[in-house]
Amino acid sequence: MKTKISGYKVQHVDMETGEILCETEGVTEIKDNVMTEKEKKRQDYIDSHVMNFNKDASFVKLYDEVVEMLFNKLDAKEFSLAIALCKYVSYEDCALREGGHGNGRIFTVKELSEKLNREYTRFSRTFKSLIKRGVIGKWSFETGNVETGEIEKKSGFIVNPYIYFRGVNVDKLVYEYFDRSGWKELLG
Repeated sequence: MKTKISGYKVQHVDMETGEILCETEGVTEIKDNVMTEKEKKRQDYIDSHVMNFNKDASFVKLYDEVVEMLFNKLDAKEFSLAIALCKYVSYEDCALREGGHGNGRIFTVKELSEKLNREYTRFSRTFKSLIKRGVIGKWSFETGNVETGEIEKKSGFIVNPYIYFRGVNVDKLVYEYFDRSGWKELLG
């Protein structure tokens, strides 16, 4: 708690030795036992809340309106899978990765089915359905090696940032990829 004092000459004294440490004029703040209204409101808030609840827990942003939209636009299997994939969405690029971060290994559909303990054939049908509905996108690229001339192919899956993502910034390529998926308009 602090009280502002203005228009006074104030001396700061060492309580043990009595030595004057410094002098100030004008406005200064001192610690006391009187709480300002703002401090009282803050203390009331602290007393009535669990601060930093689940502070270290991982999370994704899933927009309020989206849950109802997903529920109404997807069948039960699609809805269930769309929600289950949240855990694997990585920061900014929205890729489905091990650990949900940019350094995680990119999953294949088979690996995701194993992670979620689901039979692959049924899982892959539902996964493809989510691609058709604009919830998931597939990306791929090829690059060569100047020394060997060999081509390396990479591919993976990304989720629609209009539905959910992790972090606060979305990669522009991902944003543009899903821009015409219809989900932005649904959430209008």
